[in-house]
Amino acid sequence: MSYICTNCGKETPTSTFHNACECGGLFSLPQDHLPLWQESLIDKSVWSQFRYHAFMNLDGDVWRRVSMGEGMTPIVSYNGSVFLKMVS
Repeated sequence: MSYICTNCGKETPTSTFHNACECGGLFSLPQDHLPLWQESLIDKSVWSQFRYHAFMNLDGDVWRRVSMGEGMTPIVSYNGSVFLKMVS
């Protein structure tokens, strides 16, 4: 999988450590290979936002190293103006 520069169109591998193209343009990921929404593609065995990994531009199982399970935990009010994300 490769990023595509939104400025010059150059392809750059997603393994790059650069946050932008050498021309200064922003990276984009192609979306044309992703499936249309189907509830059956939701991975209900995953308890995070990555339960939707079928609809994301991700290579293999690299997403498993990113999450701490924070996607399905509640947000609670601390004092009315501060909210905390609970992580299990």
